[in-house]
Amino acid sequence: MALLVVSIVVVSLYTGVSSGFALVKLAREDLRATQIMLQRLETLRLYTWSQLIDANYFSTNNFTAYYDPAGQASGSGGTVYAVSTAITTNPPSATYGPDMRRITVQVSWLSGNVNRRREMSTYVARYGMQNYVFGLPSAQ
Repeated sequence: MALLVVSIVVVSLYTGVSSGFALVKLAREDLRATQIMLQRLETLRLYTWSQLIDANYFSTNNFTAYYDPAGQASGSGGTVYAVSTAITTNPPSATYGPDMRRITVQVSWLSGNVNRRREMSTYVARYGMQNYVFGLPSAQ
């Protein structure tokens, strides 16, 4: 009877520890996906309106990011993230709507046998933050 109780406890302990490690791994992957999206969206502050709407200047091409970019050269980059960026004219229904663009960054990756996906969006305005950053006149 004691052997049965000990074996149940050991199996339960092993299951709990292994599921705990799986949850930590998933949380790390999710955090890295959030970092990639945030990094991409934060670069928007460096573009002027004319650069942002120029497809040749602001690239919306898909690219790949790694969990550990430093380990990519040695083949130990970890999880591979597919990153896509889309700029759409999906403005709010207001008079300033045509002077806005919606930018969406989507990150997807394979975690075990499950495809994961995260998405973040923001709006950029023609007369927005970049005018303060670059000191541009408000009419540009």
